[in-house]
Amino acid sequence: KWLYRKPDVVVTTSEQIRAHVIDISGLPQNRVVSIPTGVDTSKFVPRNSLTQGSTPACNSFVVVMVATLRSWKGHQYAIEAIVDLPEVRLVIAGDGPQDAILKQMAIDKGIENRVEFLGHVNDVVSIYHLANCFLQPSTANEGVSQSMLQAMACELPVIVSDIGGLNEVVINGVNGLLVNREDSESISHALKTYITSPVTCLDYGK
Repeated sequence: KWLYRKPDVVVTTSEQIRAHVIDISGLPQNRVVSIPTGVDTSKFVPRNSLTQGSTPACNSFVVVMVATLRSWKGHQYAIEAIVDLPEVRLVIAGDGPQDAILKQMAIDKGIENRVEFLGHVNDVVSIYHLANCFLQPSTANEGVSQSMLQAMACELPVIVSDIGGLNEVVINGVNGLLVNREDSESISHALKTYITSPVTCLDYGK
């Protein structure tokens, strides 16, 4: 509280975090503002806008997650969601404290051959261009996600949790799909929607 009261204005990256700061600090609303971070749209571009670009594998549905491996990022629910979806391959970019736990989970579920851990990746654009879908099933602690905005700038279909920060950008069925947090079945259902239906039924601002 002492720290929040020192600056003239506190800047957050989502309306949910703004409300939280106001609540815990007692600051007046006009001293806390929300300004989502931006995305370099000259770098994060659709795959088909490139002169030479890779295309997703035709014999599998590639789902990408780009996030630090922390418990609230929801990787465990993503792994559970694809167990009964043999056509889905999950590519995870990022490192963090959950690395060994998540790798063991994939082994225990018998799908280690369909879950690829890339570790830290500098060039995430190439990963988005190799994927069919972006997934971020976070359970808490989200601002307006950079990786979500990057994926959307690449015109990649997105599935994210229905929590503040993420649902401030994604409108369910319009520019992406929202899923219940901590719910692998909800994620699985959303993945099936993208696998079985043409993505062109959604309006991505075109």
